[in-house]
Amino acid sequence: MYSLTATERTAKGKSLAALRNNGQLPAVIYGPHRKDAKAICVDAKTFAGVWKKAGESSLITLDIDGEKPTKVLVHDVALDPVKDTPVHVDFYEMDLKKPVTLDIPIHFVGESHAEKVLGGVLLKQVHEVEISSLPDRIPHNITVDVSVLKEFHDHITLGQLELSEGVTLTGEPETVVVLVDPPRTEAEMASLDTEAVVDLESIKREGDDKPKDEEDTTEETE
Repeated sequence: MYSLTATERTAKGKSLAALRNNGQLPAVIYGPHRKDAKAICVDAKTFAGVWKKAGESSLITLDIDGEKPTKVLVHDVALDPVKDTPVHVDFYEMDLKKPVTLDIPIHFVGESHAEKVLGGVLLKQVHEVEISSLPDRIPHNITVDVSVLKEFHDHITLGQLELSEGVTLTGEPETVVVLVDPPRTEAEMASLDTEAVVDLESIKREGDDKPKDEEDTTEETE
């Protein structure tokens, strides 16, 4: 179980810069048991480590000064456009008695015989799935073992995924998650190259037909 310690904050607006410079990350917590969102802050480095492991699909125990520890999910993280580091986070307080629906990432493991030995092409069609479960049963990810794919066109569907007790999928069971295609022949590869050239020529022709007033008139400056 992941955990974070938070403190209530009064800093807002321009005052948040000083808070961040001091290693703190502004945040809010809201949910069905709160009338209004509460402004808090957490240690930025600690949050980064927890977020990396928990993601947005694992429960976190949030201990706020003066309150009983509560279970939350990371609902949204705003990132600095230059540094790509968190500058604000939204925590959603969970009602542990009510099921939730959310997207869970798929974690592919193993090696496919059809790919490794027969030279096939492994095609991952789905990278996350929507599930429904009680908050304390939300899986961090769903593991898919591709070693069961022995021959070309072997595949795994949503209905074949192994789920923990109390977790259900909301998608169509027949949806293909991953499959193995035979390797393309030289003729097929040549055909793909030809199609790419044709597409490129089409783009060039469309550019030639472009009205003069739509062309780039940017002048070079020293």
